[in-house]
Amino acid sequence: MFRRALLAAAATLLSATQAHAGGPANFMMTVHIEGQQLEGQPLWWNQRDMLLMSRDGAFHEFPNKAAKNGRKINRPFYSYTSSEMQSRLRDEFGRSFQVSTTQHFVVVHPKRQEKWADRMESLYRTFVHSMRVRGIKIVNPQVSMVAIVFRSRSDYYRYSKSQGVALPPGVLGHYDHTSNRVLLYDDGQSSTLETIIHEATHQTAHNVGVHLRSTAQPKW
Repeated sequence: MFRRALLAAAATLLSATQAHAGGPANFMMTVHIEGQQLEGQPLWWNQRDMLLMSRDGAFHEFPNKAAKNGRKINRPFYSYTSSEMQSRLRDEFGRSFQVSTTQHFVVVHPKRQEKWADRMESLYRTFVHSMRVRGIKIVNPQVSMVAIVFRSRSDYYRYSKSQGVALPPGVLGHYDHTSNRVLLYDDGQSSTLETIIHEATHQTAHNVGVHLRSTAQPKW
């Protein structure tokens, strides 16, 4: 279930581009809502609502009528670069964290714990190999995948609550398919690695075409 964000696309823009229920669009757009600018690709829309993927891979679902200054960008979707994502995450989480990058991931983690980025990349390679040998078609991720590793359980729960996610007791980590982020904390136990594997599998599956992020997660 997607959190409904106060973001919008102009109905007049959709009419001008001859948009119809469906998607994804082969163009990008910018739109303002309550003073905030959003830039990304419309994935799905109808006469009332739109689902748009911003350049960091996050989903934004909104009513068309709230749009301000919608403008079409005549080019296909392009994401932030890895270095741009790194800079944005530093601004978001501050310099008390370190941000590490790999080929497919940008990972925010406590300082001197670079192992997290390598772990995520290793799990990605294992998952992709496992799918390919079974004949499942894989596509390259459209965006750098983000993982956030918190220092403590309380930090993890506090941040999740600030994002509108109410976690039940005992959760070590989760994949949020709206933000396209894996969030977790390290309790120093073997259960942490199991959590990483589980949640990184969700994230990778939704970014390489095994699952569709805009649909409900299948029950395997």
